[in-house]
Amino acid sequence: MPAVILLIFFLVMGVVIARHVFPDSGPVILSWAGIIFGMAGLMWGVALFAFFFGFTIWSHFLAALLMGGIAFLSAYIPSAKEAPDLRLRFSSPIRWTMFSFFSIVALLMVMRTFNLHKGGYYAGLPNFGDLPFHLGIITSIVEQKVFPPHFSIFSGVKMPY
Repeated sequence: MPAVILLIFFLVMGVVIARHVFPDSGPVILSWAGIIFGMAGLMWGVALFAFFFGFTIWSHFLAALLMGGIAFLSAYIPSAKEAPDLRLRFSSPIRWTMFSFFSIVALLMVMRTFNLHKGGYYAGLPNFGDLPFHLGIITSIVEQKVFPPHFSIFSGVKMPY
């Protein structure tokens, strides 16, 4: 449950930042940008503090504090309404091109990632060996509680990437 609360906090802070960056945008753009900002803050904020404190609760707490601080300080930075040169403009052709591109990529990824076959889900070709490998890395990060983690396949070796 604490992980879900932390995720929701980062997503809400991402939407707060997105409302400042895209003040005239509708709920779809704000939601999309808020999710991007929130997930980036969660991933990179924890990784930043994990270099100093390991992959611990302190890294997560400090990342949440940083994200909350950025959201709070965004209220004091001139918004795109107040500083027209900072405004990001998305014309309709650009929006539809981006939406189409990302929709096609998402559809292809979903179709190739998990396939329903004979009453069960199977990993698609690109994930047959890659998915278990990365899930093993994620599990080892959680178990080791150090950052950068040791390579789970070769004990005692730092993660090569």
